[in-house]
Amino acid sequence: MPVRRAKGTEIERCREIERQAAAVFDATQYAHLDLSTPQDEAVVRAAYVDQLLWVAVDEEDRPVGHLTAAKGQRGMLIAQIDVLPDHQRKGLARELIAEAEAEASHRGLPYIWLRTFRDIPWNAPFYARLGYEVVEDAVDESEVVDQERSAGLDPATRVTMRKALPNANARTANS
Repeated sequence: MPVRRAKGTEIERCREIERQAAAVFDATQYAHLDLSTPQDEAVVRAAYVDQLLWVAVDEEDRPVGHLTAAKGQRGMLIAQIDVLPDHQRKGLARELIAEAEAEASHRGLPYIWLRTFRDIPWNAPFYARLGYEVVEDAVDESEVVDQERSAGLDPATRVTMRKALPNANARTANS
């Protein structure tokens, strides 16, 4: 399935995908959390304006997955990634992440990072297989941790992961 930048008319669809995708957490130790509340529309719209909102689309060009990113002080944050339950386990998350990584690299950023659950197989272990490493010294992390706390997430269950981007320093130095 193709991945492309989202259209402005697809912002609410991205939020709906997030709501539906949260159902996978019902079978985890985090079922008591309401993870179905999507990102604020203003956050998704800001990502769209910054050209940091991608969708994976079906044969009819209808979004079935999305990735929202944000540029931080030094790196790019994968703020949210979701795929509709019927379309999971088909490589769409990998494709969305590859688009975000390519954009971060194109912008000359040295790394891309995210926050995720450390002990759910499709979270931290998935990102580790894609080359993301756990870091303890994330520059951009404090605001995201505060947002997670406000949403009822225990920071002890979360981990920051980062992936260095190839040749980003060379591009930045040559710019």
